[in-house]
Amino acid sequence: MESAEPPSGTKRLPWLTEEFLTDVLRKGEDDPGITVEKFLEFTLPKGENYSSFILKLTVTYRDGKGRQLEKPLIIKSIPDNPMMQMFLKEAHLFDKEIYAYRELIPAMKSIAEVPLVSAKFYPTDRSDLVILEDISHLGFKIADRKTRLDLPHASMAIKALARFHGLAYAAVDRDPSLVDHFPESLFSDRAKDMSSLIFTPMFNAVAAAVDTWPGYERFSGKIRSRLDGFMDRLVELVSPAEDGFNVLNHGDFWVNNMLFRRDGSTGEPAEVCVVDLQQVRYGSPALDLQYFLATSLARGVREDHEDELLASYHEALRATLRAAGLGSVRYDLEDLRRDYEAKAEFGLNTGVAMVGMTVAESGDVSGMEDMTEEALRDGAMVNPMEKIFRGKRFQETLQGLLLYYEGKKVI
Repeated sequence: MESAEPPSGTKRLPWLTEEFLTDVLRKGEDDPGITVEKFLEFTLPKGENYSSFILKLTVTYRDGKGRQLEKPLIIKSIPDNPMMQMFLKEAHLFDKEIYAYRELIPAMKSIAEVPLVSAKFYPTDRSDLVILEDISHLGFKIADRKTRLDLPHASMAIKALARFHGLAYAAVDRDPSLVDHFPESLFSDRAKDMSSLIFTPMFNAVAAAVDTWPGYERFSGKIRSRLDGFMDRLVELVSPAEDGFNVLNHGDFWVNNMLFRRDGSTGEPAEVCVVDLQQVRYGSPALDLQYFLATSLARGVREDHEDELLASYHEALRATLRAAGLGSVRYDLEDLRRDYEAKAEFGLNTGVAMVGMTVAESGDVSGMEDMTEEALRDGAMVNPMEKIFRGKRFQETLQGLLLYYEGKKVI
């Protein structure tokens, strides 16, 4: 059989066949009688994913009872770009995500009856693919990363993060070896050179944009000066404290990596599914909190509701630990606030690096697929975010972020 012709511009993958998908569905659905008849495929637009090549599929198949059914799937694979391939492999991003879906999430769900929505994982023998059910057919939709999250959505997301952290803490308490499968991907002595290669030109380009903003010139030099010892400070910030409260963090907890299902009658958020587990790291939960609050909140939400959101997170974390039989673990709200403030520099660095991606129009990020190590090292490459950095939305968003962290005396 032949697959339906993909839309114009879709990358044809020679291994993506009916036979391959038949094997995937037979294993994932535990039905040896499944036979795939056809599939439709299309890619996400540029600017919606950065570390993977993503295909969405609609697979038509017959199950072992002869019924014709459809299954929507998401396939994440390693991009063609040689530098991205090297980075993804050295950072173990696909290894970590496969292990997270195959082992960690089931372990977490087995601990307690705590809501933890996740997409169904379809295992394969390949280490360069992650295949998940596309749950958009269940009503889950990604929020608008350009406008970011209002308070109801932010509150739901931060409670889901707390449940993730609490269940992950309990899973590690039962099996400490889980931590060994999630080495730090970006900010470790091993990864410093590669990460610096990516972040240094990004910070210089952001500083160049800030140079042109009247009244904000004081920040451009501060951004550039952060590059002195930048990676060493980040390695220290993400390292778990020996006597601290440490959990398996999501690692990339921003608006693009969460899907919301809304209540049909009220339109309010009813459930959230957290996706993309490529950057799971072990450390303070404040790392995820700083990452989230720096990248994903609509204007005014962080400034006006930060304490409220941290309290909501802490309440949900405590409830999860109690449900997991770990209510005696000490981690007070003041402990959380202290850790959160201690990781503020991580939030600032994340925000500066990520803000361009959060506000970009689809298609504005061009040239990423042509990025090479040589071009980055000698400065020959035109910054693929240049168009975004000239935009009004980028300017307003970064200005708010810089003023916020200036008030925290971080910059």
